[in-house]
Amino acid sequence: MKKQMLLIAMLLCLLACSIPPSSSRATAPGMLDTTFVTALDDRGCRAYWVFFNSRVSRDPSTEEILGLARSTPPEVWARRVRAGGIALPDERDRPLYEPFVRQVAEIGRLRHISRWLNAVSVSLSPADLPRIASLPFVAKIRPVAIATVASIGPEWDDLGRPLERTIRSIDGTPRDPSALALSAAPQSLADGRDPGLDYGPSQGQLEEISVPAVHEMGYSGNRVLMMMIDTGFRKDHEAFAETDFLAEWDFVFGDGNVQNEPEDDENQHNHGTGCWGTAGGYAPGNLIGPGYGATFALSKTEDIRSETRVEEDYYVAALEWADSLGVVLTSASLCYVCFDCGFCYEYEDKDGDTAVISIALDIAAERGILCVNAQGNYGCYMGSLGTPADADSMIAVGAVDSLGEIASFSACGPTYDGRIKPEVVARGRHTYWADAGGTNTYGHASGTSLSTPLVAGAAALLLEAHPEWGPMDAREALMQTADRAGAPDNQYGWGRINTEAALNWMPVQFPVPFSLVEPADSALVLTFAPTFIWRASEDPDSGAPLEYAIWIEDVEDPVNSCSIAAGSDTLLTLPFFLEPEKTYQWQVTVDDIAGNRRFSRETFTFLTGGAADVPETGEPDRQTDTAATRLRIHCAPNPFQETLHFQVEAPGNFSSGDALRWTVYDPLGRRVASGLARAGGDGRCLAAWNGKAAGGKQVSPGIYYLETRSGARFARQTIVRLPQ
Repeated sequence: MKKQMLLIAMLLCLLACSIPPSSSRATAPGMLDTTFVTALDDRGCRAYWVFFNSRVSRDPSTEEILGLARSTPPEVWARRVRAGGIALPDERDRPLYEPFVRQVAEIGRLRHISRWLNAVSVSLSPADLPRIASLPFVAKIRPVAIATVASIGPEWDDLGRPLERTIRSIDGTPRDPSALALSAAPQSLADGRDPGLDYGPSQGQLEEISVPAVHEMGYSGNRVLMMMIDTGFRKDHEAFAETDFLAEWDFVFGDGNVQNEPEDDENQHNHGTGCWGTAGGYAPGNLIGPGYGATFALSKTEDIRSETRVEEDYYVAALEWADSLGVVLTSASLCYVCFDCGFCYEYEDKDGDTAVISIALDIAAERGILCVNAQGNYGCYMGSLGTPADADSMIAVGAVDSLGEIASFSACGPTYDGRIKPEVVARGRHTYWADAGGTNTYGHASGTSLSTPLVAGAAALLLEAHPEWGPMDAREALMQTADRAGAPDNQYGWGRINTEAALNWMPVQFPVPFSLVEPADSALVLTFAPTFIWRASEDPDSGAPLEYAIWIEDVEDPVNSCSIAAGSDTLLTLPFFLEPEKTYQWQVTVDDIAGNRRFSRETFTFLTGGAADVPETGEPDRQTDTAATRLRIHCAPNPFQETLHFQVEAPGNFSSGDALRWTVYDPLGRRVASGLARAGGDGRCLAAWNGKAAGGKQVSPGIYYLETRSGARFARQTIVRLPQ
């Protein structure tokens, strides 16, 4: 009690005194870290992190484990496996201990809840601090870092040229004469490149890092889920008209709209729009980003209306949201160095383990997310990099010009603990980007903000080609194949990346991407037994034959779905009728001889016509087949430790002796085990899996997927193997 009273007295004394100078590094014992002090908001409150000293949570029940396994996107578990972890829910997947959160919320206003940090960010008044500090479960209180200068560094380079924004003259035309020449240069088709990829003025920045050669191989970042973390985004810009877009969240206003809103500064979305376009825009003749085929999630974490431009709890919240969505790659052109009240991170803070945001990036890497972040525009002197570029399990990106010479504004390493930074560089001077000033405007800009999305987009190509790679694999590939890998330093890191060489750093194992042809997307199909056509894939590893399967799903009733094996052909006529006036989705999977699976680039929809739309002679003589109805699987126990027993039922039951093929896949889509069962006299199929792979070796604990198939009927069930 005496110690607690002393602590409260110290806190009151601190609040009554002026803010200590940045040289004062004292921390109130076990509680308030005074290093980072933030400005008061309009309610007289400041934002603080409140860290809990325990999670006080019982071991999860089997029901909770199975619930998390089923409710979490499969991409999350795949990501964990690629990162070398186990695909099982852990403490960071589970909610914080609710009584702790509730008691803090009764004192202050909650901002964000961090499962990763076992902490909450909360707005507190000076009078609230002693009350929070007295709670027995509070380990530490630390103000949320809020930057008061541009988050990426100075807005002008050493020659007085603007950074992080389009280079324009007063009348709105490009200032740099070379920009006009680049814009006017036609795309040459004489080199054999696909004429559909007319890079326009963005060609140079992509050729410098060997991206067009990878595009020609058929890679575009397809089915790679990538998150942009930035100021906001002009989604109606033509560069994103064909972009595959998953989700968006505005962490500043707490809503689902990252486009400018009435409360925003009119320039709020400029930076984010430009960076997104550089990474994944697609406007042939103007701008094509390296990862133009990726699927994007957008996080708005900056507020430029005042000097408080970046708040670290927004960034951490965005990373945790990325984790829950299944994001595998993030691109953030943001840094922290200086904060309000004159505080700046000192060199000893840039060790990868001090800034909350740097700690969060390392957690993201542990969970399989590759984080790409700008090095900062602070100029080159020892340790000038910003945070979280000091984190050790991510890619910090510096800037060079078109000739590969380092830009004067590009910040340098090393980190305080002696690690080389940046990891790599790409063009960050006069980089072509999407200009948010209009829906079809473009321009040049400079800064490490521009080199960062180029590297992130290139990483998307690697992760598409190598679905088995974790974040450290892609990071290592980019570093070890860069042009200064033999002699890395703290200006260039390992050098300018070579995307083609990085892709070939290890042999490609999975079948190459392929596309759907017919029925076209949104087509009206005037037959109830349509013919499906798709492009051929190939096995780059062995050249062995591939096995395709069509997946068809009733959009209104997903349970009414089917999967039909197509063998090695790329054309299949449905062997039964679909229902009239229904909307269906279809996609194709391809498996190689080793069991590696890739999905088609697209998922198309089509509409079946009514009975009057179908020509009388247009249908074969066959019945509408209830085989398009999903099988039902009952597993016991699930989760399991030694043997999984399962029973499969079919609508109307199986006929005695009917064959059922079952297959177990891991989260990466690799076949683990398979078997054959036959129906008994009761119309059911009974089978079991002993938890062993085809070679007889026990598989690791984790989440797997059991697929059962009989003709066109199939079912898929999430199963969990627990540690023994």
